Parts: sequence; C-alpha cells; structure tokens
Amino acid sequence: MLKVVGSLTSPFVRTVRTTCEELDLEYKLVQTSFFAKMDAQDESIIQKHNPVMRVPVLVDDDQDILDSRIICRYLIEKSANTNAFKSSFEKTIQEENAISMIYGAIDAGLLRFILSLENADMNSGYLARSYKRIESCLEALNAEKQLGYNFGLAEMMLVCALEWFEKRGVINWSDYDHLTTVYDRWKDRPSLVATRIPETA
Repeated sequence: MLKVVGSLTSPFVRTVRTTCEELDLEYKLVQTSFFAKMDAQDESIIQKHNPVMRVPVLVDDDQDILDSRIICRYLIEKSANTNAFKSSFEKTIQEENAISMIYGAIDAGLLRFILSLENADMNSGYLARSYKRIESCLEALNAEKQLGYNFGLAEMMLVCALEWFEKRGVINWSDYDHLTTVYDRWKDRPSLVATRIPETA
C-alpha cells in the first residue's frame, strides 16, 4: 500500500492526499506533527525518507518519492486514470506556470506563518517581500481566465492553497473575483472534502 508521510495541516501534503482520493488510490497517512510541534520521532521519520527533511514523502514499496508536485504527477502516471485531472489550459506550459505561481504563493505564505509564530517583524526585509510575492501570484492567477474550466492539478492545488491561506490568516483573497469563482466551483468536490484540514488543527 502507498504511504504518504506528512501532517494533516500541510497544504503540500493535502495536494498529495487529494490526488490519491481523486484517483481512488488506497494509501496510508503516516502522520507527523506540524513543524512547530514536531518531536524527535517525527523528525526521525521524515529524515529517514527525505534528506531534505520536508513533507510530503510518498513511499511506494521501497521507493521514496520527494516533493508534492513530483508525487502528484507520479500518482497520475501510476494510476493510468485518463478521466482524472483534465487540464483547463491549451498548453502544458501554461498549466505548469500556474502551478508554479500557486506553489510560490504557498511557499511565501508558509515562511510568513512559521516566522509569525516566532514573533518576527512581518513588515520588514524579506518578510515584507514575501507578502508582495503572494499578492503578485494571486493577481496573476486571477487574470488567468483559463484557470478553473476543468478540475485539473492547478485547480486542485489552488483550492488547497486558498483554504490554507484562510485558515492561517495569511491573506484575504476574497477580492480576487476569478479565484473566488474557481474556488466556489470546485471546493465541494469529494476528494477535497475528504482531505480538508480539520477545524481543530
């Protein structure tokens, strides 16, 4: 059985779990704590499978696959399910660019969230730039009108990102009209409902 190493709260882990659900692939979540609450056992589990010491990791028999973006593509190829994750974009590179923007926004948001727990000055230096990066990515995605037509990887990852932003209070994205429309269109898809971050997490 496939194993997914990671926390229930990570947006990157959620993209992998959602991919498994969408493809109807059986998997076991090897649950670790969020970074700030991680203990020695959690760190040992993660480092055993990933020298980068990041989640998620997919364990498929004796093969460790690192990085959520690579894992999602790997799972799609493994499943051979041609009906799942239909791209909304005319060109593959357009979808990959959209995913890169989503991931860039999440990375910047994670940096801000983690350092906010350490009482860092969120309005100075690189942290100020990180907020501008989130805004820049969301503005560009909001202008991408192909986004949202189908339920592809970009749409799945966008919903995961937007819900994480809201839960962690990273940014208010309600003024991005197209992103709000895409979110409302796909947020109740069963694979996303099944992997939603728990209210208490």
